[in-house]
Amino acid sequence: DIDPTDVTFHTIRSTFPVERRPVYLVPGIRNDYRATDADRGELYTAVWEFVEPRLGRNGIIHTVSYTRARQTYGAAPTHIRRRMILHKDAKGLAVAVERYRATPGAILVSPSVMTGFDFPYCDAEWQAIIKVPFPDTTSPIMRARIAATPGYRDHLTMQNLVQACGRGSRAVDDSCETAIFDEHAKWFLRKYADLAPASFLESLVVTRRANLAPLPALRREKVLV
Repeated sequence: DIDPTDVTFHTIRSTFPVERRPVYLVPGIRNDYRATDADRGELYTAVWEFVEPRLGRNGIIHTVSYTRARQTYGAAPTHIRRRMILHKDAKGLAVAVERYRATPGAILVSPSVMTGFDFPYCDAEWQAIIKVPFPDTTSPIMRARIAATPGYRDHLTMQNLVQACGRGSRAVDDSCETAIFDEHAKWFLRKYADLAPASFLESLVVTRRANLAPLPALRREKVLV
């Protein structure tokens, strides 16, 4: 209930080079409760095509839920699965993240690191987001918040998506590429572009394929800036 005349809005452009932080919108499926086993097979085929040329570099697969984390682990080819670090619940998150950071070439499969975590430089050179992070509306508290505040659900979704894409891009000389495989992302980003910062929108790259050439590899040593 703030009067719009009492508000001053400022946009500050990112100093991070856009070519070091691309966000690819790749062909996929609408990953929701209606997805069939065949749909998920198509989804994971695209994910592995993206991951394959990046093996040997640390990366994160954001799954939004523990159920999808287990599905992702189970669907992975053996040579990719053996690099994966999975945790079954929130209690195992800290140990999983610590192990992931300490293991060159590891893949963290988690629903819990889309916000609030820092993976600079070689801690994460690539990410895959297999589902747009729409909030769980089964919670009475979440339903009340959505009912009380127009646009709350969409704002929260965009905030979490933008935050997830930034987990591995932490400095002006850092580099991390992110691929989003959920077809819901295309209509959501088109419809709610006004909720995203300009620095995020300029990083979006629509592509027709998943087997994209990776960015140049970073040094294993971290550079302090």
